[in-house]
Amino acid sequence: MILDRVQAPATFCIIRQLNTNVSEATVTRSMVIANQIGNMSGVICLGFLIAFSIPLSFGLLASSFLFSFFGWSFLLRQSQNSRSLPKKELKEQPNQQSIITPTIINLYIGQAATFITVAAINSSISLYVLKILKMNASALGYIETGWAIGAIATGLIYPSIEKFLSKFVILLAPLLISFFFVCLYFSSNILLSVFLIIVLGSFFSLSRIMHDLALQKNSPDGKVGYLRGISITVISTSALFTYALVAATEHAGVHLLALLAFIFVIILSVIRFLKFRFLRPPLENAIV
Repeated sequence: MILDRVQAPATFCIIRQLNTNVSEATVTRSMVIANQIGNMSGVICLGFLIAFSIPLSFGLLASSFLFSFFGWSFLLRQSQNSRSLPKKELKEQPNQQSIITPTIINLYIGQAATFITVAAINSSISLYVLKILKMNASALGYIETGWAIGAIATGLIYPSIEKFLSKFVILLAPLLISFFFVCLYFSSNILLSVFLIIVLGSFFSLSRIMHDLALQKNSPDGKVGYLRGISITVISTSALFTYALVAATEHAGVHLLALLAFIFVIILSVIRFLKFRFLRPPLENAIV
């Protein structure tokens, strides 16, 4: 988990230094897709291997770490060999006080609102399957697969739908994610649950891509890793808050958890609309 929190901002920095012709939108959605594919394939492969052979599963896990190490070594080498801009082409760096602008704060609040719901789902979905759906692990597998399918599909079609997305989508996405989360936990039908989890995965992918892309476009040169690191801290803090909420509502059931998470997301969304209502032009520029 610590390595995961380090590699996210580091990836943003390395991509900025590679001087490729790949657009920021392509890089962002590719990272989201790769993350979902990795999670889904990892769970499937390790789940099968653990049932078949525990030593073999640990061997595969160790091999994945070695693959990541050599991959990162190659990327770091490439970034070091990248052409540096002449001094006259470097932009004047803003002072520390102007780096975190109101637009950046707006994006941080949106990410916190998104991951309150995501953390609530991750920490309570098995309880929902057991007590509400009254089904076994196979149902949990269908739901987890549905989330990945929705997230990956949205990442793949994002270039086609990007031009149709309004600036309000980035503001509404966290609220819609939390709304469908409530609908999910008040559903006791497996088919409806799978459909809702696909929708949730789709909106999560959309929210993640748009927020990450806006953060990149609003980050000064040389500060994208710094701002991305703060973003990871905000996400981790919101997840920690949600885990405490899950523990506090453990005996009350998942319905109360879903409603409380929805209330907190509404509060954060209202703050975004009221406090940052004058940011609509720069926020629009950030996602176009």
